[in-house]
Formats: sequence, structure tokens, C-alpha cells
Amino acid sequence: MSEKIFKTEIDGKELSIELGTLAQQANGSALVRYGQTVVLATVVMIDQLSTKSYFPLTVDYEERFYAAGKIKGSRWIKREGRPTDEAILLAD
Repeated sequence: MSEKIFKTEIDGKELSIELGTLAQQANGSALVRYGQTVVLATVVMIDQLSTKSYFPLTVDYEERFYAAGKIKGSRWIKREGRPTDEAILLAD
């Protein structure tokens, strides 16, 4: 896939969508930036049809404290604990 970049301004902030610049092994990827927020979305698919009676879908949601400038504990404690209840519920 060739790299494509789209940019526009919405409400005084720049919205940038970059297609194919990251995650080269995925079938498709989009890096979306709006202000200070960045989201990477990737898609991977197979060529074979599935015989399963359900659609397998996995969503991983992670919010890191250090991204917001918050670091819990001291230097002897691991920075990030287990996922919050909200993150677990959003991932289902």
C-alpha cells in the first residue's frame, strides 16, 4: 500500500490521517492525529473463509499514566499496574 497523508483543520486544531506509514506487516493501518491525541488503527485479515459460527473480534484498550504525565508509585514499583475495570469493560 502506498503512503497517503490527509490534513485539514477542524475547530482550530489540525486533523492528520496517515495511511500506510506504520505497521507495514498489517493489511491496512491508519495513524490519526488530532491536537495532542494520536490513535493507531491496524487491520489484519486472512484469505481463507472461516467455518466458525461467530465473528472473532479482539479490541485492546490501554491508557498509560505516563502519557498524561502521571507516574504512580516510586522507582521501585512498576509504573503501570493491571488494567483498570473501565479498560477491561471497554475491551469486550
